[in-house]
Amino acid sequence: MTFGFTLQDKFGLFIAAVITLVISMLSFFFYNELDYSLMRSLRTDLVDLAEVIAVQIKPDSPAALQRVGEKSASYWAFKQKLKVIQLRSSKIKSLYVMVKSEKPNIWKFVADEDLNAKTMAHLNEEYDVSDFPQMKLAFSGGIADEDITRDKWGRWLSGYAPIYDLKGQAVAILGVDISAEEVEAQRKGLIGTVLTSFAFGLLLAIVFGRLGAIAITGPVMALVKGVKNIEEGRYGYKLDIHRRDEIGELVDGFNQMSDKLGEVEKLKSDFMSVISHELYTPLTPIKDAAFQLKTDPRLPESAQALIGIIDRQTAKMQNLVDEVLDFSWLEIKEWKLNLEPVNPRLLAQEILLENQDKAARKKIKMKEKVSEHLPTVNLDKKRIKHVLNILLDNAVKFSPDESEVIVTVDRVGGGVEFAVSDQGVGLKPTDIENIFKSFTQVEDHMTRTKGGMGLGLAIAKRIVEAHNGTIWAESLGLGEGSRFIFLLPMG
Repeated sequence: MTFGFTLQDKFGLFIAAVITLVISMLSFFFYNELDYSLMRSLRTDLVDLAEVIAVQIKPDSPAALQRVGEKSASYWAFKQKLKVIQLRSSKIKSLYVMVKSEKPNIWKFVADEDLNAKTMAHLNEEYDVSDFPQMKLAFSGGIADEDITRDKWGRWLSGYAPIYDLKGQAVAILGVDISAEEVEAQRKGLIGTVLTSFAFGLLLAIVFGRLGAIAITGPVMALVKGVKNIEEGRYGYKLDIHRRDEIGELVDGFNQMSDKLGEVEKLKSDFMSVISHELYTPLTPIKDAAFQLKTDPRLPESAQALIGIIDRQTAKMQNLVDEVLDFSWLEIKEWKLNLEPVNPRLLAQEILLENQDKAARKKIKMKEKVSEHLPTVNLDKKRIKHVLNILLDNAVKFSPDESEVIVTVDRVGGGVEFAVSDQGVGLKPTDIENIFKSFTQVEDHMTRTKGGMGLGLAIAKRIVEAHNGTIWAESLGLGEGSRFIFLLPMG
């Protein structure tokens, strides 16, 4: 399956893609900035909270705690105080106090808020801080981890503050933890916000891409439509676009060109109509005079031969004038059809009879294949006969001597199909596409050898389309003959 995109579609997709790319980049930077701001805010809150709690601890408590056991009343009183502080803040997951030991990078827990004493550290439990540089820096002032850390109790984001003794020396640190799940939940909330913004931005990109494409390519598409109208002979077609830019100048130029072509087309039609009638005037008496001379027995054979030439050339000239008149007929915008019920079988037989002599001169056999029980069709008999005469005339003209021409009439779907087949010169694919255009010949040399101006099929197409029908041609290629078909609706 192939998909055809118009210029407007392509431009709209391009604009939408550019806007989407910009939104994607902005969303990426926006998320990074929000994530950085969130983590910075959380770290600042943890440090502030740790510092506030640290000043509530008595300066001599840490030293005293190291000298008592877990069964000491003062130890449990201190743990109770930490628990109360922890309960006051919904953010705090755990709260603890640590002091340095004699061992490098080994600190000891002296208290935590967990009164159960099973899920947190025990008194004087050692803790390796070699992988926690921020914790080691905490003695110099409040600080927090740069990112989430992990230990045997879980994953945390932590803040630390020093605890000072009565002499103003840092003797311990207070740690405040919040769970990684809470941090990640807030991060996911950021992602949701960014994705929602991105989806909204994508929708805007599509809308603005479409609007931008219409604004930019709309006049171009209108110009394409205008060119097609000119190509199809609708001269004088104008674009109703008003812009004060280069595109506006182009539209104005097109409208002026269309007006000029319309004027030229009218002059051409008027000229051809006048000249064809003027040519007909002298041709008629010449033809009549030639006929009278041909029947005069007193003239010698040499004179009869010359008169025969005059008669044939006059007939040829009359045929050319008829085609010029037909061309003028093509320019009529609206036709009034004289519709009447017609039997397709009788119409086909009548046409074959009228063209029998023409085919006989080339020893061409004309056959008919007409289906039984064909319905009566409402049509303009005179003009449909003209179509069939054009098709039969071409079939005989372009077929070799002693060949066959077949006229077929059949019921197809909701209409009646007429077809004329021959064994003549055939058509190339490019010929099939252009054969129904005015002044089109199968080959240039055909104009010289066969005569005609290439208007017959264009006229046939206009007549068939005036009946709401369709006409087309088929051929296997040059030298393979041709088949011309037109389908008329029964209604």
